[in-house]
Amino acid sequence: MAALSLDPAAAQARKTSEFTAALAVGALAVVAAVCWLTAGWALRPVERLRREAAAIAASGELSGRLAGLGTDELARLGGTLNTMLASLEASVDRQRRFVADAAHEMRTPLAGMTTTLEVARTHPQTSQTLVGDLLAGHRRLARLVNDLLILAAVDGQAPQRAEPVDLAGVITDCSRRPAPDGITLRLGRLDRVFVLGDETQLSRVVSNLVDNALRYAASAVELSMRQDGGHAVISVSDDGPGIPAADRSRIWERFARLDDDRSRASGGTGLGLAMVRELTVAHAGTASVAGTQQGPGATLLVRLPVITAGRIR
Repeated sequence: MAALSLDPAAAQARKTSEFTAALAVGALAVVAAVCWLTAGWALRPVERLRREAAAIAASGELSGRLAGLGTDELARLGGTLNTMLASLEASVDRQRRFVADAAHEMRTPLAGMTTTLEVARTHPQTSQTLVGDLLAGHRRLARLVNDLLILAAVDGQAPQRAEPVDLAGVITDCSRRPAPDGITLRLGRLDRVFVLGDETQLSRVVSNLVDNALRYAASAVELSMRQDGGHAVISVSDDGPGIPAADRSRIWERFARLDDDRSRASGGTGLGLAMVRELTVAHAGTASVAGTQQGPGATLLVRLPVITAGRIR
């Protein structure tokens, strides 16, 4: 039987097709290899950032930072991660100081109550006279725990129940509270404004300001409010010893106490003004000390954004 022969043109076309296919496969392999190598090279800094971040997380030391960031997009990513680490470190430090301060403050009333109970056990005949001391310690501890719970619940967050609040009404109610003997609590200028927030929390802001002023006043406390542009400015003034300029920002810190007249002897928990600031910030406001006080005394200010008449329902 005679052997079959292929047409030379068809054979050549077949060879060309096979060569083209092999060339395409080779080209694809080269492209894939180049892409793989390029991707690996490009992702190498990402892997380095991942390893450094994992090492910081494993060590638990939030003071660590990602180094050698460069200037490209990955550098900006690393900078953002470093900013986040710094924020976390500051937050953890605040929480640690807060827990330590809270434990220290609770220790004082608890120690006093323990001593009183030991005396009562040793001398049963005197137990009735020690009830007042126990009650005072219990009340102080209860105030401290309540204030800590409020601060923990707020933590600078906007109030969950926000509605128009007649701030003039809140201030009027707070001005009617009884004052200690020899101290006059008077109401000054009072503009009618509305703010958006939680009425209970805003009442706590004003009440704490008044409590602080009454604690240090020599003879008088004045409570007033005026509208200043788009803000309501609450002002509480006393004629007490005043606040040194160097301490005017520190008084808003938790458990902050000043030397001399504004001291532990006042009987406060050290959280009243801290709560004022936290609640004010939660209502998009600010708390400060007036820097133009003439003569003795202090004036504490709270600024809150007012709402327009169209938003009051």
